[in-house]
Parts: sequence; C-alpha cells; structure tokens
Amino acid sequence: MSIKCKGLDKLIKNVKKLEGTHNIPFNELFNRNFMLKYTNCSDVEEFFEKGGFKADTEEEFEKIDEELLDKHVSENTKFGTWVEMLNGAGHQWAEKEFKKAFKF
Repeated sequence: MSIKCKGLDKLIKNVKKLEGTHNIPFNELFNRNFMLKYTNCSDVEEFFEKGGFKADTEEEFEKIDEELLDKHVSENTKFGTWVEMLNGAGHQWAEKEFKKAFKF
C-alpha cells in the first residue's frame, strides 16, 4: 500500500535548495527589517558609512580592520561583534528561506 502526498516532491526540492553554502548579497542578508530591528540604521550601506568604512566591494570589505568593525557593531547594534551580527543575519535569512520552502 502506498500513500500519495500532494506537494511532497516540491517541498523536498525547496528544502534541498537550502543545502550547502550560499553567497548572499549584503543588502539581502542585512535587509531593512533586520537593520531596523537590530541597529540604528535603515540599511547596511548606511551602517558602514556611519562607521567610516568603505565596503562597496568584497575587496574593500576585506580591508576593514575587524577590531574597528567590532567596536562599531558593539556601539551601534544589539550585537557585541561583527561575527555575532553576521551569524544573526544568517540565521534570520535561513529561517525566512526555510519558511518559503513550505509555501507551494
């Protein structure tokens, strides 16, 4: 005897999209809702500008002194360090994508 679950194949396909590593643009990872909830800025560009950081490209971002960035994060967000902020945004992004996987 077999049971047919309508939509199960689509659900599995959607969940598999979340596997592995993802390259997520900063403006998607640190979306407006995240920034308004956890920082005193409305977007990630404003956040970097207020800290005096240039981060228009990956190369520019890589040159930012992590200690200075951590200080800016601790003074202007609900996080203690850049890594905590990055992890928080990543968790929120994954949660949102997981919820989307169940919509079909």
